[in-house]
Amino acid sequence: MKYLFRLAAVLIVLMCSASAMAQKDRNATLKRMSELGIRVMVRAGVNVGGTAPIPIPSEMKSINSYSPGLNFGFEGDVLANFTEKWGVQVGARLENKSMRSDVTVENYYTTLVNDGDLIEGNYTGKERTTVSYSLLTFPVLATYKINSSWTIMFGPYFSYAMRREFYGHAADGYMRNLQKDPVTGEMVPTGDKVIIPADRPATYDFSDDMRRFQWGLEANVDWRCFRHFLVFAHLDWGLNDAFKSSFKTLSFPMYPIYAMVGFADAFLSLIHISEPTRRTPISYA
Repeated sequence: MKYLFRLAAVLIVLMCSASAMAQKDRNATLKRMSELGIRVMVRAGVNVGGTAPIPIPSEMKSINSYSPGLNFGFEGDVLANFTEKWGVQVGARLENKSMRSDVTVENYYTTLVNDGDLIEGNYTGKERTTVSYSLLTFPVLATYKINSSWTIMFGPYFSYAMRREFYGHAADGYMRNLQKDPVTGEMVPTGDKVIIPADRPATYDFSDDMRRFQWGLEANVDWRCFRHFLVFAHLDWGLNDAFKSSFKTLSFPMYPIYAMVGFADAFLSLIHISEPTRRTPISYA
């Protein structure tokens, strides 16, 4: 039994020593990060926006309703200050972007599934579309500190869509089927008129035709309302088409444009580093 007590005592001593060494290494790392002007931050916010054609095509006659989804985002950032004013921030963000819209279109080329059959042509009537993403996003931003309270940021972001959806239905309208023009040989919307009543909508699902990789520009502003607590807002403007280049069903590109508002905590700045060991005081605005 006494050997068990001795073994337990040795294990406790080793665990305490390992913990002390880990704490010492952690403090040394944090001290070094502070000396280099590095800030670690966590953010949480809500996205509002949509995936839309820019500019609005002439075929889209009216937007009857718009409903943003419940879109949350959570982000971790590391900011390195090079001067008192300038720095760079990189981050990783898990986020959702979604919306639903009801529009009225006229002479709008598309494909639909109507009563189990695929039809193609120019559609006039009402459409309801749902767009939804789950994304892993990496912003890389230049930062400029205006004063102790305000910081602005700008730069590119890169996203990978872990889930993407684009689907909906068309109703209370009609489609004019395509047929070959006898003179030019081109496919033109002069074929049969297919009525799509309000109580029997035709459907579409272009989810598999959406890109997984997105990129664009992000503009951000931080307002430090308390010592370590910030409120922020940023705008993400997509610069590549939401659909693959091989997708020809829509005749115009669509871009994800979303704004996020939320709060942030610069939690590294909560760690106190005594003045004798700190080379220069760092401001974590």
